[in-house]
Amino acid sequence: MQQCVTHILTADSSERFEASIRIRSDGLTFSGWSLTEERGFFTVDFPFASDLPTEQAIKNIFFENALLTYHYKTLYVVSDTKKYSLVPECVFSEKDRDTALRFCHNIDIRKTQTLWYHVENLSSVLLYAIDIETHEFLVRSLVNPMFTHYLVPMLNLWYKNSLHRHPKQLYALLKNKTFDLVCFREGELLFLNSFEYENINDIVYLIMYTSKQTGFNQLEDKLFFYGDKATCNSLASVTGLYIKEIGYETPQLISYTTVADAEVAVDTVILAECGL
Repeated sequence: MQQCVTHILTADSSERFEASIRIRSDGLTFSGWSLTEERGFFTVDFPFASDLPTEQAIKNIFFENALLTYHYKTLYVVSDTKKYSLVPECVFSEKDRDTALRFCHNIDIRKTQTLWYHVENLSSVLLYAIDIETHEFLVRSLVNPMFTHYLVPMLNLWYKNSLHRHPKQLYALLKNKTFDLVCFREGELLFLNSFEYENINDIVYLIMYTSKQTGFNQLEDKLFFYGDKATCNSLASVTGLYIKEIGYETPQLISYTTVADAEVAVDTVILAECGL
């Protein structure tokens, strides 16, 4: 797969591509896309070496794969961390960003860097933590990187969708042992949180509890699942006993021909199709 990508992507052609480097707990996922190239979208998975610290594993991946350091039209560095917080821009202060994030999460500010991204549609700032050595290495190694969080493109998508859906929607984004739950009403964000879970019963309980807290109408409002299809189907069969309107959404790469050796994360699909 990587050999296939090197035929498409070179140091000379890279500026015609947008790209993302997604930082996961167990590796990096590199994706690139261009409407002007014959093979429009590709993604490559780089797992971390299990016997190395994360920082060293990332450095090794970069040293072995020059395409990560090419100059791209736009280069997103997407963090996969669940340690995030959304702060209204009217109260956000750059100098207090560490304090704001520590209010919600137990983080060591000596080892982490608090980054933020302005979510204009919500008049808010999303704060999140990244390892400080990893951040410094990426800043040195990449050309004009744009740091962001996986939830930003999803929030923008749900905001836009909520403007045309009446009246409230719950969006559940499932990941490995965690999920994000978001509630919108006609462009207004009513609820946002990340939860850990052991089984689908945990998810069902948290959805039902949140629906009660947000005044979600179980007959008229709609719940949308994003994530593993089998898990979402199981959840739909249970929550369907209580909530009438349920949907399962799988955003597609409509604009591109896909070449992939890894599953494409839903937020990467939205990033490629809609941008930030």
